[in-house]
Amino acid sequence: MSADPTPLILASASAGRRTMLENAGVVFDVEAASIDEDAVKQSLGAEGASVEQAAETLAELKARRISARHPGVLVLGSDSMLECQGRWFDKAESVEEAREHLQAMRGTKHRLVTSAVLVRDEGRIWHHTAVAEMTMRNFSDAWLDSYLQDVGERACASVGCYQVEGRGLQLFAGSTATSLPLSACLWFRCSTSCEPRECWRHDPFRKNDAGRCHGLAGCPFPFAAPAWLLARILSH
Repeated sequence: MSADPTPLILASASAGRRTMLENAGVVFDVEAASIDEDAVKQSLGAEGASVEQAAETLAELKARRISARHPGVLVLGSDSMLECQGRWFDKAESVEEAREHLQAMRGTKHRLVTSAVLVRDEGRIWHHTAVAEMTMRNFSDAWLDSYLQDVGERACASVGCYQVEGRGLQLFAGSTATSLPLSACLWFRCSTSCEPRECWRHDPFRKNDAGRCHGLAGCPFPFAAPAWLLARILSH
């Protein structure tokens, strides 16, 4: 185990991401990054960037901002964006705006894009972007009223106005997603002779004989490991 009391900093105030890491047993601190997300999105949109590029850029900006204050510490930045029929949706600022968002998305497919970036000493060492295609049911206005009355301001806590951990799951005809691609954080490099059950023993950032990072940069034996393995790797 590392002697560092803060092996990881989550550069996000997201309650969902914090809960996921806590449930995985990861030791971490939270330090939300202050960036002008609206300005970044507007600039990227004007340049013709994809929603995937926008999510990755925002995640990296958050991680780099916090990394500059904490030399040697691993910082995790993450961002989720939603695209429906060419429109980028932000978090709703009110329950009424959440209603408008859900009405615009009901009966259609949309793409929820979540990107995670790990940074140390302001240098990106790993990133992953996950895309989920979500099909929203063609629910009635009466059902929507009931849903918003039930969740209230929590509808404004996440892009898309839903939390699939709760009643928000009922909004969908298929597919689910999370606010952090947790398992993907565990892709790492190991030798072809390494057994999967032994992979957690390796230092994910150790250099191999060829001078390459033995860690999260890629893997000849890749697999999406479960959450308990993330806890071991990030607390190594």
